[in-house]
Amino acid sequence: MSLSPPHGGNRTAAEKFGVTAADVLDFSANLNPLGPPPEVLAVMRENLDLIQYYPDPESRQLRLALAEFLQVPPACILPTNGASEAIYLLALSRRPARVLTLAPTFSEYARAAAATGADIIFFPLDKGSSFSLPLTTFLPQCHQADMIFLGHPNNPTGQLLERHTLEVLAEFCQEEGIYLVVDESFIALVTDKETSSYREWIGHFPRLTIVGSLTKSFCLPGLRLGYLLAGPELLGEVSMLQPPWSVNSLAQIAGIAATAASGYLEAARRAIKQEREFLSRALAGMPGLRPYPSRANFLLVEILAPGLTSAGLWESLARRGILVRDCANFPGLGERFFRLAIRNHWENVRLIEALSDLLSERRWVER
Repeated sequence: MSLSPPHGGNRTAAEKFGVTAADVLDFSANLNPLGPPPEVLAVMRENLDLIQYYPDPESRQLRLALAEFLQVPPACILPTNGASEAIYLLALSRRPARVLTLAPTFSEYARAAAATGADIIFFPLDKGSSFSLPLTTFLPQCHQADMIFLGHPNNPTGQLLERHTLEVLAEFCQEEGIYLVVDESFIALVTDKETSSYREWIGHFPRLTIVGSLTKSFCLPGLRLGYLLAGPELLGEVSMLQPPWSVNSLAQIAGIAATAASGYLEAARRAIKQEREFLSRALAGMPGLRPYPSRANFLLVEILAPGLTSAGLWESLARRGILVRDCANFPGLGERFFRLAIRNHWENVRLIEALSDLLSERRWVER
């Protein structure tokens, strides 16, 4: 039985081994390695007195800031309590009978679908093609669904949706009356110059919705801040199910400051690209591990060492004060995969050293 938590980011998970949360190096949460922008921390300290007042229930100033940042009309933006709230609101408002998603992918798509009583259809991705989405075999499966969830990039594989693929899918879903949900929670940290968000397509495809996250982009997981992009009519229906004051006052001002943080995301993307290349090379050079190509701020790694499972690796690293994401509970992966976030260089070096020590232990070599 795995001791690892069902999601990443649980820094208390190593306490059972005598490691305090403050001493943990957390590679299990896919966050911006630069930490929160200084401007965000400063504005929060200056506005702590806001906690004595109710927040703006419509997040009007944040909506305007997001409109400028995303280049999307304010009427097409719904700020949410993290990207997860946006996912659940969509599922609850549309009540799909059948939901199609990938295996592997972010587990909350299936959980949100299950909460509405939907049947969940998993489309298996092939590790032989680095978990890329094959349009020719995926498209025929779309007929079965009322709603489709896709990650751009996909979590945990780090693969992006190619432009032609998404254009074909968006047109198909529009014709067939299927809701297409594209989760772009990590898109701001993608390092490919030629790759961008598909948010400009919102006005062209009324059945297309896009989920985003400031939590990931600006390292604000404790605040919970995301958004949903959709046409005004659909967004109005979805917002009717959102609880009042869902986005708190500090989250709203933090979001406004974050979107104005000049140069922060560019610096993060440069650091992520450099460190992802470093980690990929180091992992590929280790007998017993196989990192898969990624275009995001995280890597999916397969364990090849005989006798070593993701649960065993997770526990061995946790005892050393390092957390990774055990991927055993991702459909389509099993107990031989783990995911790690890209962090700063000295942290990445420490991870490589710990993995090297772990893999050199005789119990794994001999099995």
